[in-house]
Amino acid sequence: MFILKKFFRGFDHDKIYIRLFTLFHFGLILFFLSWVIGYYLLPEGVLQDIRIINYLTRDLSLLESAQDYIYYAVFYIGVFGFILLGNFIMKVKYFPYGYLIPLAWMVLYGLTVGTNSFAVPMEIAMAPSLAIVGQAGLHEILAASIMAVSTYDLNIFYAENLTASSKRIPEKNRPELEKTHKRGILAAFLVLLLVNLFKVFI
Repeated sequence: MFILKKFFRGFDHDKIYIRLFTLFHFGLILFFLSWVIGYYLLPEGVLQDIRIINYLTRDLSLLESAQDYIYYAVFYIGVFGFILLGNFIMKVKYFPYGYLIPLAWMVLYGLTVGTNSFAVPMEIAMAPSLAIVGQAGLHEILAASIMAVSTYDLNIFYAENLTASSKRIPEKNRPELEKTHKRGILAAFLVLLLVNLFKVFI
């Protein structure tokens, strides 16, 4: 119990690399659990017609036109915008709401891999293994995680736990959007851009 508490406190740690390590690795745990559930318990292709999942999991190297790339750019900007909005709205104890998006993305990606629900499916569903690490999909979630942990302390409301009523933080006690936040936002977009350029041209 002490170890878990220590781990979860990493969500709100002063050091950005510890926040990123905690969020991304907790997401990886959810990803592999979702992959196992999708592979062993759900029918193949069950999520294939859900458009948002197609957007979140599609390999950008398979896009065919400039218009497709524009659609995806707008989509990812929207996703990152929701992360920023979640962080602005609320933090519960150590956990800003913006963290929910990369974690939910991990779950959806795990279910997609497990059920082979890609827009262009594989010949057979991939059995759970560590071979997925370093493959397409997780890089985008890493970029989203960087966005989340870079802006974790911008919340307007705070609650001690899920059942407690939220309190508005006085404006004088809230941090403004500073250089460290802006660098994190820029880093998130750069990671997303570089990863997808690599997938398209290499």
